Amino acid sequence: MPAKTAQAVSTLERLREAAAKTTKTMRVIVDHEKSELALADGVPDNVRDELLDEASVKMTFRSIGRKAYLELVDRHTHVPEPAPPVTPAEGDLEPGDIVETPPELDYEKFIPELVAACCIDPVMTVEQTTEILDGWSALDVTELYVTCMQLCNKSRVGELGKGSSQTSV
Repeated sequence: MPAKTAQAVSTLERLREAAAKTTKTMRVIVDHEKSELALADGVPDNVRDELLDEASVKMTFRSIGRKAYLELVDRHTHVPEPAPPVTPAEGDLEPGDIVETPPELDYEKFIPELVAACCIDPVMTVEQTTEILDGWSALDVTELYVTCMQLCNKSRVGELGKGSSQTSV
């Protein structure tokens, strides 16, 4: 195999390995009664494992990539109405100053769309994801959201490998 071809194959393999690192599989409990039975004292390991398998769904998430993530953020970001001009009693600002209101993310729409986009197994529509997340606790939804955020914002700088260089700004 020519040296350039071997190098290209090696590069492709490293890129595939890096892509695999931007995937995360997790078990999501969907039947809390069975999961509590499985975790009770004295339950044999094989029964516990079977009950936990029945009580949960395996979900696999993957980064949607930088461009798709930024487009998703843009679609769900809006700038609220500007705050009214301030009066001198409100702080260090001058009378008549306008306080800029930062853009806000519409989490009610953003989170289900992000989770649906990142979840590759099982594949779900935004509507299905919204319906599922509406029935979950805030903590469960936050855990899925954080998983997707971490995957979409993961740094690969440390994965550049031997012979690469990093430019400082």
